[in-house]
Amino acid sequence: KMASKGLLKELSNVPEAQLRQKLQSVMANMACRIYVDLNELTSPVEDSTVQEQLLVPLQWLLCGQDPAITFASMENHQGPSHYCGKVFKSGEPSYFCKDCQTDPTCCLCMECFERSEHKNHHYKLFASGGGGCCDCGDPEAWKSCVSCELHKPKEGDNSDVDPLSTLSSDHTSRASVFFRTLLIYCMDLLCWHEGDSLPTPLLMEGHVGEMDKHVVYLYNDEEHSYEDVIHTLTRNVKLSQSDAVKVATFVDRKGRGMLKAGTSAECVALKGIVNVGLPEEKKLLHVEALPHLIAAHQNCAVHCLSLLRELSEKSVAFRRLIAMCLAEPSSNGSVLDRIFIKDGELWISARLGWQRLVMSSIFMDQTWKKQLAISLAKNYNQLQKNFMADTHDHDVCISNITVQILTVPSLSWMLIAEHNLLKTMMTTVLELLEPLKDPATGTLKLSSAKYNQSRMSYVLNDLRYVLRSKPEAWTPQLRQQVLVAFDLFLQLLSLLQNMEAVKRELVRHVESEEPWENALNFCIVLQPAIGMLVDWCKSDGHLLQESVSRTVRKFRSFADRELVTKHLETDVSLTNCSSLELIPFDVMKSPISLHQPLQRLLAALLLGANSCNTSLKDLLGTTDPKTCLQLMEHSLRTVVLAVQVLAGMWKRNGFGMVNQIVNYQHHVCRDIMYDKDIVLIQAMAALMEPNQFLYALIYKFRLNKWLARPNDEVVITSRGEPKEDAVKYFLCEVEEFMFLLITIFCERYTSGIGEGITEADSLRREVLHRLYLSPTTHSELIKQLRRSHNESDIDEQLKVIAKHSLGTGSKYMFELKPGLEEEYSPFFYHYSKSDHSKAEEAHRRKLKADPAKAFLRPRRFPRFTPPFSGITRLCSSSVMHRVFQCVFKHANSKFSSDRLLHESLFLCAHMLFNEESPSACNSLCSAAIGRYGGNGFLDSLNVLLTDKKVEEHKPLITWMIQYLTKAKDQEVGTPAANSVSMANNIITEFSKNEMQTKRDKVMKQMAGMQKKFLETYKEELDQIDLGSVEEEKVHASTQHTALQCALGVAPLVSHALPPMAATCILCQEETRNVAGHEKVFVQAAQVQRSAVLRRCVKSTTDRDNDLLLGRADSQFGVFTGGCGHYMHAECWTRFVENKKLEQNRRFLALYNHSVKWDLGEFFCPLCASFCNAVCPLLPPTRPKVETPTSQLTFSEWRELVVLAQRQAEESATEVGSSVDITFLDKLALLFPGYTKPAAFAQKRVEQGVKTDMVQLFSQAIYTRTYNTHFDENSPKVCVSQWSNVAYTIESLEFSARNCGKFINEYLSTRQLDVVQSMIQCCGAQDNRPSLPELATYVGRLMSTFLPEVSPFAELPSILEMDCFMALVNLHFSLLALFSSLISPTGCVEDNGVVLPLIALTDCILVRVGVAAQLLQYLLTSPPAMEISDNSASTLSQSDSSSEVSIGRSLQGLWIKYRHQAGLSADCPPSPYDLYVGAQSHLYPLLHRCSLFFRGVTGISLVHSSASAASTHQDLYAYLDLPASIHLLLEPSGGFHLQQLAENWCSHPRIPELVNGHPPALLLPRQLIELPQDYTVLVKQLSAFRCPKMVASNQTGDAEMPVLCLVCGETICTRSYCCQVEVKVEEGDEPIKIGGITNHAQSCGGGIGMALLVRDHLIIFIDATDLHNVRGCTFIPPYRDEYGEPDPGFSRGNPLKLQQESYVQICEMWYLHRIPEQIVKEQENNQRLMVVNWAGM
Repeated sequence: KMASKGLLKELSNVPEAQLRQKLQSVMANMACRIYVDLNELTSPVEDSTVQEQLLVPLQWLLCGQDPAITFASMENHQGPSHYCGKVFKSGEPSYFCKDCQTDPTCCLCMECFERSEHKNHHYKLFASGGGGCCDCGDPEAWKSCVSCELHKPKEGDNSDVDPLSTLSSDHTSRASVFFRTLLIYCMDLLCWHEGDSLPTPLLMEGHVGEMDKHVVYLYNDEEHSYEDVIHTLTRNVKLSQSDAVKVATFVDRKGRGMLKAGTSAECVALKGIVNVGLPEEKKLLHVEALPHLIAAHQNCAVHCLSLLRELSEKSVAFRRLIAMCLAEPSSNGSVLDRIFIKDGELWISARLGWQRLVMSSIFMDQTWKKQLAISLAKNYNQLQKNFMADTHDHDVCISNITVQILTVPSLSWMLIAEHNLLKTMMTTVLELLEPLKDPATGTLKLSSAKYNQSRMSYVLNDLRYVLRSKPEAWTPQLRQQVLVAFDLFLQLLSLLQNMEAVKRELVRHVESEEPWENALNFCIVLQPAIGMLVDWCKSDGHLLQESVSRTVRKFRSFADRELVTKHLETDVSLTNCSSLELIPFDVMKSPISLHQPLQRLLAALLLGANSCNTSLKDLLGTTDPKTCLQLMEHSLRTVVLAVQVLAGMWKRNGFGMVNQIVNYQHHVCRDIMYDKDIVLIQAMAALMEPNQFLYALIYKFRLNKWLARPNDEVVITSRGEPKEDAVKYFLCEVEEFMFLLITIFCERYTSGIGEGITEADSLRREVLHRLYLSPTTHSELIKQLRRSHNESDIDEQLKVIAKHSLGTGSKYMFELKPGLEEEYSPFFYHYSKSDHSKAEEAHRRKLKADPAKAFLRPRRFPRFTPPFSGITRLCSSSVMHRVFQCVFKHANSKFSSDRLLHESLFLCAHMLFNEESPSACNSLCSAAIGRYGGNGFLDSLNVLLTDKKVEEHKPLITWMIQYLTKAKDQEVGTPAANSVSMANNIITEFSKNEMQTKRDKVMKQMAGMQKKFLETYKEELDQIDLGSVEEEKVHASTQHTALQCALGVAPLVSHALPPMAATCILCQEETRNVAGHEKVFVQAAQVQRSAVLRRCVKSTTDRDNDLLLGRADSQFGVFTGGCGHYMHAECWTRFVENKKLEQNRRFLALYNHSVKWDLGEFFCPLCASFCNAVCPLLPPTRPKVETPTSQLTFSEWRELVVLAQRQAEESATEVGSSVDITFLDKLALLFPGYTKPAAFAQKRVEQGVKTDMVQLFSQAIYTRTYNTHFDENSPKVCVSQWSNVAYTIESLEFSARNCGKFINEYLSTRQLDVVQSMIQCCGAQDNRPSLPELATYVGRLMSTFLPEVSPFAELPSILEMDCFMALVNLHFSLLALFSSLISPTGCVEDNGVVLPLIALTDCILVRVGVAAQLLQYLLTSPPAMEISDNSASTLSQSDSSSEVSIGRSLQGLWIKYRHQAGLSADCPPSPYDLYVGAQSHLYPLLHRCSLFFRGVTGISLVHSSASAASTHQDLYAYLDLPASIHLLLEPSGGFHLQQLAENWCSHPRIPELVNGHPPALLLPRQLIELPQDYTVLVKQLSAFRCPKMVASNQTGDAEMPVLCLVCGETICTRSYCCQVEVKVEEGDEPIKIGGITNHAQSCGGGIGMALLVRDHLIIFIDATDLHNVRGCTFIPPYRDEYGEPDPGFSRGNPLKLQQESYVQICEMWYLHRIPEQIVKEQENNQRLMVVNWAGM
């Protein structure tokens, strides 16, 4: 009950001195009162009870009066907040402005975003995971547009006003005591570990006896699954399944759930048995037995935290006081300190309570936020250690607050400079990694089971947060702290140096590969922090110098003992000495590691030399060759290792080694690995003597002997590899050696290496080379480049160098703008081997399209910056000259390759063209022309020019020869500028000549081809008579096909059916006449339950679904589709049996298949369509027919049907006929040639393949119609087949109409044959019920659809019936009844009377059905709003006189029959509206009838034209209907249906239906209308709460809500809270199904389509068989500005609805293609097979 008014008044009058004691007394009493029966399973405490009995009294105690008065007063005195700080819930939309954010973590809530300028900027949108907060109003979060309209400071606002000034001093003092006491109470109780005692102030009289009452709690962890917990609780604790699920759900959401309440002994005993039987490798469940009072107080404390959070949000003054109390120091530390330290001891609800309180109070107070940051820095070490030992997700741990604090620049700089934060963080990382150190090597062993990669990633991310913003100004204190932290960084990197080294396996393949992923992932996570630290160092010259010195010292501390130099042999003629000091190391024989972070850190630092105006020599402090060799050694080893592994030389080491190398050069890792190795090698090339540098490379690539004897086979084959692989391996190494030289010399587009090169230039080059390969989507480009570049920068470059066009799937494809191909380099160093192949193919395509672009002329590169300018000395190296000479001279040798030649030509040409140094250029030219002695390599180039094998490189060779020839004729000292000018002239002249040559060659080829064509086809061309062709076209266009009627007796006599031909797709046997062939043909089909045409919202069970009466509100139907390919029945049976055997073979046992062959499912052998049935191919037959004496009127026909029904009923009895004339007597008068049978036909079973196939097809339809086992004796077998025919035709008609096509033209021949065979199967005699059952069926249909008197209220009205389905059911039931009575065998073909009688019946049924459909329209067509005087004249002027007459007649019928039905007949619609509406309303029924009677008679409808008027006339003629359709309901028409129409109108429920919600008579179920902006859906579902959680009074959001696309309902899924147990059949074990699967049963007939909004995915579910639920994911119809979807919602670009894509999804629904889509997706993606789709 609510606290009494007396108690509230008493609490408001408590003096401040007694406030603390009174508060403790209130907590003690209320905890016992509220939780007197602490049993969450049987009697959970309502939140409203806690609010009324605990939180309201506490507010009175705080305010000293009515809290409403206090809060109103505070609201009047405080202005609007200038800072939002809204904490995001899980699933809420969060916005990130790419133009204004200072770092990627700055975000806005939806309310702030929509009221800010950011909505007009470039932004991203994500569904929040929960826990972050809105940064609106924070000036450090935004470059511009800091505040939205809600939080923008107004004129006169003073943010410096103390919030406490709005409170009186007494109130301030009182509130301080209250908050301090309540905070200490919450902290003490939530972390209470003092056994069974309570704090003394809380132990009141009468509580001593309560301490023996205990409760047992199960606590949450992230190591045990739902299934583990539920299984343990049901097995050990003996909970029921539902209670176990409830406890598991509560534990997952709240962090703990109660198992039992009882005595201390009972609870301790239960605690001991919970973990009995758990596997040893499994961690034990955390179970605690607590005293009842302690548990009660802890629950109260959690609610008190929520109260404090609400108070801080209501009042800025209270927020300030709570912040002060949180940070107030005490002997045990401040409450804030204890929050950080004790977080690991709490459960989820307690943790979240503290987090939300901190975020809403001290974090929102900009004055005290600094104290929060200081407390975080002080407790950071212990905080992260607790987190690493914890088992809870990061989102619920207090450590997730670091991103909110450390990303604020002012706070991070203050914490680093004044509180040693960076040092503390690095010390923490080192201490956490200490247990992972390998004692043998001193490096980390991250493959250890002790290492937790995911948790360590969060710790390393904190480094990235704190280093994200570079200091604006450097102070000595800050600089010193950074250097201290830098030393710790070096200590960390030294633990990674040479980590997980491997050695090449020489003899046998490794048996098990060592795990390597953790080490690589660690480096990837650490990469951003290292990059940011380097940026900090490069921003200050002193810091850069000191950091480089410390890095070199750290490296030298172990390099001097590991990297020992030795004099190795060299060519005296090249180096003027017999040896050079090098480091002897064979990569193939010694252990080597990819992880060399120290050298890569040094490389990154060296790139800052130019910006600080210093040289590499000054920066490193040395140019000692030995030191340079040592610094370069590890990087060079790694490059060579990559070459050897990709060449296949390390294949015995397994795929793990290959994967590491692929990642080494992949865009994810190359920025920290491969790129930095190249930079360090370039730096050493600039410092070292060029010959010594080149020899260091040559020895690493094992090419020293090749350089001396390049064409000696002994040299090549004596390198240690098998002889058959020696040449291949040698060519790989020498090609990659030349490629490395190209990279060193040509790759200058890195900031710090190329003069004037910025990050934008580097990005431009990267994007250009990606686009050169092929047109690329935006997402693919971002995926490849986002690791090292900002997405906004990438977009800017795309605007400059790319153009986009619409590609497949409405995606924008970016391609290179014309004219930029010249910037392409065929040896771009970021190309992988596959990229190089793609680049060559792209170049050939461009060459074919434009031969003038064949020659990629040498291009000017940017100059090297001064620190790296020494690289140009490579041009003057005699070793470099020798390398060129070896390649050019022996280009035709088997020890050379086309790529090696191309690389050498490319490098040599660019060295000639790009050298700024005259001496270097002259030196290379002189060596080429032999000026220094010898022949040089100019002669070798001249020889190559005549070689046909190098045809592709002749343009480049020609250019080099011309360049060198002119250089030879000039003086040696020609200036460099003249050399460049000479090269440009040569290029221009060569290009002109080349283009002219290519043009002449192409024109000559075209002329030759024309001449050859004319000579080859001379005779054929002479015989062409164009005039005759035109005449034939005119004649064909004027042909007219006479319209033909399909109903009545006349077509049976006059129209002969052509034989049907078919070819078996399995044995390829062709049959010209299927009907007369001994082998039975079947067609592949798919039978499925469908709710596409469902018009009701109520749910009915399968067995209550009456399909006979053709009600329009049926819950579902059964649709038959499929490809319809023909097969012999025997061939199909053999095919399926072979497949079953194939699936049972052992070697295929590991491969799962979504197709269940043993259940009749299969893939079509020809087109691989998914099928689950076969339909026997049964063409219509045309036996000899008797001609009736006259046509039947409606009354005569009705009398005949009544007689047949009566005779069928009497057939089961011995009593004779009670009427003067029987059905057979009447029939004999109508057909004079008819002879009465001796006895009525009885139901019999025939044997044979045809009968078996018909039975099999009937079984497939029956089981899916009634969702039960097949009962061949059930009379419902035929009803299910009849309804299947009607439903299938209705679905096909709608699909055709939706596509704007005629149904006969929309369907393929095979599909038409499937429909025809289905109809013929329904007429098979062995499927018919008995005569009494048939009489019952006919009686029900006649009394409902053709009532003789006013129908009863319990029968469906004409508005509730599906006219076509009723027509079909009447046709088949009368066919079965007539044939059973007339023919002695019951077969239609055995008697010439059945077919003409059914033909007469069909004429009447069609007229009745069309009349009923027309009456439906007239009754449901609403009155006009006002009568227009000129409507009739308008109609008469615009339409023919016949249409005027029809419209006025329909107007009269509208008035007449609405009067008959008791409806208002005032203000009739205009004749025009009625005429057009009637035509549209009848169109579906007419087309459905045309398709149905095509299958019955075999006569096809032929359309005379495509106009609407002629289409209706064609249909009227085909169905033997009057051209003026209103005549069916008028006496002048002579059809005698007026009384029937009056009976239809007299149904008592018609007024209710018309005035309420008349059923939709035409359209099937449309998928829901989706909003244009995807944000609307994100916001809509973020507010959704699981209804079961609401019902059980649980807080929290649905784990994964989805939106049903069929009905629009929001469903909770992926959670146990909404799982239900169902039984498919009586006696079966219950099956547990999730929210989507359960909803699909009632909404889509087992087919589900749900939009998973948070992940931006559509889930397709096929739950028609609950024992075999299947599903897959599909791309939603939302696209970003580049026309791309965002599955997983990972990119965050704004998404808009693409209507074309949604139409495709709708067509999948209408065409029943979802099951096939699911099966095919599962076959293509095996991961979908292991998903528990039933639990979705």
